[in-house]
Amino acid sequence: MGRVMGGYDLPIAQQILHVIYVVSIVCESTGPYEREEQWSSYRHDRSSITADITHFIELIRQDVPLNADTSVLEVGCGWGITSFHLARQCRLLGVDCSPENLRLNPVRTVCLMDAIRLGFADASFDVVLAHHVLHHIVDIQAALSEMARVSRRYVVVADLNKWNPVNIGFVLLGAEELPSPYFSAKCLEKAVQGVGMRVIRRRTWGMLSPFLVQRALVPLQRALWFEQPLGLEHLVIAEKT
Repeated sequence: MGRVMGGYDLPIAQQILHVIYVVSIVCESTGPYEREEQWSSYRHDRSSITADITHFIELIRQDVPLNADTSVLEVGCGWGITSFHLARQCRLLGVDCSPENLRLNPVRTVCLMDAIRLGFADASFDVVLAHHVLHHIVDIQAALSEMARVSRRYVVVADLNKWNPVNIGFVLLGAEELPSPYFSAKCLEKAVQGVGMRVIRRRTWGMLSPFLVQRALVPLQRALWFEQPLGLEHLVIAEKT
C-alpha cells in the first residue's frame, strides 16, 4: 500500500540541485563543520524548515489521525524543529537524551530520556514518532522496539536517504559521526517490520535539505516534494498488528 517509489527522470532537477547545493554551502558555511552546534543554529521558524515540517505532518495525516485529542510521543525531539509544529496540532510529549538540545526546544512538554529505555507503560501513546533520529542511534532495533511497545497503534519513522545527493554531500563534509549513517528505503522498512509492526505506507520524497534552502528558493523546495527514489528522506508509517 502506498509504496510508489516514483518513476521520474530528473536530469534537469539534478543539475539545479548541484548548483543550489554549492551556492547554499557557500552562503551558510562560516568555517569547519561543527556537527551538533551547526545543526542547532537552525531555528524551527526558518521558512524552509517550516515549509518542510508542515508538509511532513500533512503526509503523516493522510494515514494517521492527528488532531487535538491525539497523544504523540516524539522520540529524539532535539531542539524542536518538529516539536514546535506538532505541538500546535496534537498532545505532544518530546524526549531526548541531550539536555542542551532540550534547553533550546521551544516546547515545554519535553523531558530527558534515552530512546532505548523509554520510561512509559505499554501502549501509552496513540502515535510514536522519530524524525531524523535513528541514524544517531547505535542500537536501532532496540529503539524501534521501545517505540512499538509504548505505542497504542502507530509508529512513524522518517530518516535520511543514503542515495540522495545532498545527503551524500553532508557525509562527505563530515556532518555525521558515522561513515555511512543513512538508510535505503528497504532497509528502513525492514527495521520497522523487524519489531512486529505492519508497514502501511512508505514514501521517499523531496530533494533539497531545508537546512540549506534560502528563503527565495522555498518555491523550488516545494516543487521537488514529489516521490522519487533519490529523494531526501524516507517516511515509514506502521501500525500494530
